[in-house]
Amino acid sequence: MAAKRFNISTGTPGVNLQYKPKAASTAFSGQGLVTYDSDGNITPATSDSTFVIGIGLQKVTSSDDDYADTSLKAIDEARPSDRFIMDIDSATGVDRGDELGLDDAETVNSAALAAGENALVVIDEVLQDDQVVVTLKTHQPTEVGN
Repeated sequence: MAAKRFNISTGTPGVNLQYKPKAASTAFSGQGLVTYDSDGNITPATSDSTFVIGIGLQKVTSSDDDYADTSLKAIDEARPSDRFIMDIDSATGVDRGDELGLDDAETVNSAALAAGENALVVIDEVLQDDQVVVTLKTHQPTEVGN
């Protein structure tokens, strides 16, 4: 399962749909967390990401006509109280309030963070052993050239 919106922030209408330039020659799953690269383009979040900005809403494959371009792609940019359902490698021992990292753009890593690793999600609720509700540890868009 990919990342999915769980609710809408209180007092805000709908998803926070934004269009951002994507990193050239980069594949996207179409429902994974995204971050900015050093050029300010969106790219899939990884276990090494330092922050996330939301969920990519469009799949990109190497066979797409615009794969090598920095074309605009839709994202659901997270607001501070937005909540999302995500897969987790194992919810055993995971509690509300835990700050965790990622295995990849679609999966939360349940292991405690090592020194120097970045927390990218905060656990709000454990749904079952392989799914959790999270808030994203985001940044302000002005921090990275936007």
